[in-house]
Amino acid sequence: MTAGLKGIVFLTLLTVKAFSVIYLAYLGKCSSNAPFYGIACMAGDTESYLAPIENYIEEGSYYYKTAKAGRMPYYGLIYFPFRVLFSKTIALNILVVLQIAVDALAMYYLALLCEKIFGKKGFVLFILLACVSLNVTSYDYYLIPETFGIGFSCIFSYQYYIYLSSNRTKKQLLIAGTFLGLAVLFKPYLSLLYGIIVAELFLYFIRKDNFVVSIKKTAAHGILFVIPLLMLNLPWTVRNYIIFKQFIPFQQNIYAGYDYTNANLSVRKFIQSIGESFIFWDKYSAGCYFEPRENLPCEYKIPQRILGPNLTIEKIEKAREVYLQYQKTPNDSLERIVVQKFDELTQMYKKDHPVFSTLGVPLMLIKKFLIHSGSYYLPIRKDFKCYKSYQFYLKISQSLLYYLCLTFGWLGTIVLLYKHRESFIIFTFPVFLCLLFPVFLRLTEYRYFHMAYPYLLVGLVQMFLLTVKFFEKELNRGQRTNFA
Repeated sequence: MTAGLKGIVFLTLLTVKAFSVIYLAYLGKCSSNAPFYGIACMAGDTESYLAPIENYIEEGSYYYKTAKAGRMPYYGLIYFPFRVLFSKTIALNILVVLQIAVDALAMYYLALLCEKIFGKKGFVLFILLACVSLNVTSYDYYLIPETFGIGFSCIFSYQYYIYLSSNRTKKQLLIAGTFLGLAVLFKPYLSLLYGIIVAELFLYFIRKDNFVVSIKKTAAHGILFVIPLLMLNLPWTVRNYIIFKQFIPFQQNIYAGYDYTNANLSVRKFIQSIGESFIFWDKYSAGCYFEPRENLPCEYKIPQRILGPNLTIEKIEKAREVYLQYQKTPNDSLERIVVQKFDELTQMYKKDHPVFSTLGVPLMLIKKFLIHSGSYYLPIRKDFKCYKSYQFYLKISQSLLYYLCLTFGWLGTIVLLYKHRESFIIFTFPVFLCLLFPVFLRLTEYRYFHMAYPYLLVGLVQMFLLTVKFFEKELNRGQRTNFA
């Protein structure tokens, strides 16, 4: 495929993404109470990323609520020059336009990766899937760094594949490291991937040299790989050291400036320990039961599986009543009681279910993390004022595509790992996200898995091409039999 034709393909993909975002933003305005500025939506976490920039412009100080080193500033830095030059509405919409462009570029690079692995058919098939899939596109109009994190991670994966499948040049390793560094600026948890990359480097060198030489080469290449992140993040790290006299390369705590009290955290700890979700806006989650909101229905019922000789419904409801009282009139005395009661509930559950709380809960959380409608993110529901009957089929198509990715797509990444070892990063992303969020952090918010979705599309391309190849063989075999 010529460069000119690929350029046309990219522009087509970009156009499809743009119209998809405009339509989704239109639906979002009909269904959400979140404020919109044009097609830009101020999502739940937007304030923690952009409010520090507004504070800096108005007051000359970068902070969010009580945190001077809350979210990393890079998403806000993209917004900053446009905010200085233009009105807030224009600046926010420029940010959305950039997100659409990064999304299209990321999908284009994964299509190039498919071309490297599968040939032209793989390139075309991935582009088609990227055009019809709204799983990643749905975040392009939200003012949160999901698109930039996913986009740069996809470009990194392409560059890293080129590094592994070619002569492993230092130049290509540096290029790959630059894009992973950029991804980390928007999604700091991706810094954990450096350990995986360094381990791969060591396993490669140990097959060729003795242990000491392998360690030296791994260290040299590992430093080269991490240099882009160190350089990109150096100003933020130095700034934090000046303010706090501490080494803070990412943010000062895991809460990024949100003023959670000890009472909030003790309730969250209990909810996580029993394998439930604390997302309060989900009407089926434990979060809405313990932190109810006006105009947000809650249909959560305490599951019988968590009860036991020590943990009873009565004790849970009594603790909840105290917490509800604390939410209305917070004070130190009530906070201490809430912490005590919910810490006791957590210990009761672990005592009643010692094995399941250790092994079963992570599996339950993985299930919650992965098994859902697959199209929940679409602002489409029959009671929304912009609902049309044809939108139901759009929702069904996205659910079907999600489960194709979750089953055959994931299977395809395993097949790829077996057939093309240098493509292991494609398999790594979905596994990494499942281990990090539901297992270690015990978080089940669905958007944390969105970064895996493009890689499952690659796996789906693999399975589709294998299926076509199988039927072609069967057809040829049948033709030879008939001829004989």
